[in-house]
Amino acid sequence: MLRICATSTLSLALLVGCSDGSDTPATTTSLTVVPTAAPEGAPGELSTLSMRVTLTEPSTRPVVIRYETGDGTATAGEDYLQTAGEVTIAAGDIEGVIGVEILGDSAEEAA
Repeated sequence: MLRICATSTLSLALLVGCSDGSDTPATTTSLTVVPTAAPEGAPGELSTLSMRVTLTEPSTRPVVIRYETGDGTATAGEDYLQTAGEVTIAAGDIEGVIGVEILGDSAEEAA
């Protein structure tokens, strides 16, 4: 869910799932989307909100995270560009980045 705050920043709360693509039982590693904010920008501006996703410990195999944005207090096409995709965290790493394009405007946003 995207939310536009009164200070013209964009926050994102996102629930995602992960899989290493194997049939091996899952480990106790957990995934976190790091809370992120960025200025919305002026009318006509397009900027990217980059959200870090982190694992509690590295995996011995690549971890694929599938994600999709959805409307909450922000609306696709007005506040951000609808997006879906995958981010792969390489074996041995613990973080990746999801990018969401933010559309600037002059509207005063409610918190």
